Amino acid sequence: MAALRWREMEEGLLLVGERGRRWKEIGEEVKRLGYIAAPTVAVTLIILLARDCLIDYGRPFRGTRSFQRRHSHFSCWDHWLQFSCMIRGAVAMDISMWLNVAMLEWIWTMQVAKVRERLCEEEESLFGDRAHETIKFKIS
Repeated sequence: MAALRWREMEEGLLLVGERGRRWKEIGEEVKRLGYIAAPTVAVTLIILLARDCLIDYGRPFRGTRSFQRRHSHFSCWDHWLQFSCMIRGAVAMDISMWLNVAMLEWIWTMQVAKVRERLCEEEESLFGDRAHETIKFKIS
């Protein structure tokens, strides 16, 4: 039974042929670009949070006695986490969402351009002079 399923799958792949392989290549390119985008977004967020943390530690009123009296049970880190985390988290989420959307739009634009280019090449090889008519029909 498993051998029969395997044979059917192989025949299906053969039926899909060259176009199926091209779509597989496009899928692999999208995955590769996604693997590049995720660490970029993560590093950007880490840099933003580290910058905010350094700004927090450098504020001059932290060393004053009134601040120490009011917040004597907090360390600087606790204060940063409890009072600033929600605001910074919201900003970081906005930035990360913007970066993700921008990256996805860029990936989509690149992939659509590649697909159009490949369709043009394929149609020109198949239809010659009439290729532009079929491409307009397929894309629109």
